[in-house]
Amino acid sequence: MTAMNKLLMEENDRLQKQVSQLVCENGFMRQQLHTDSSAAKMAQSKLGENVKKLQERSRIMLRFADLLEKHSDHIAVVETWDNGKPYEQAANEEIPLVW
Repeated sequence: MTAMNKLLMEENDRLQKQVSQLVCENGFMRQQLHTDSSAAKMAQSKLGENVKKLQERSRIMLRFADLLEKHSDHIAVVETWDNGKPYEQAANEEIPLVW
């Protein structure tokens, strides 16, 4: 075998090792990309669920505020009966603090 053939064979071996390593890394990167993609999809799904929960909570709180405003006179009467406070204090000081 000539020196040139030996050199070419060594270079070929070196390049084959690099190609094998790149193929292995490519497989790992594909697997990692798939895993990351799955995790991102799951996180996006959870985020969507949380947004829906927050929207529902907001809707409930706004409805509660509307009912407090609508029935504030009745609540002031109940507050007066329950705590013995004058109606004016309950209606003008206590109930407005709730909203």
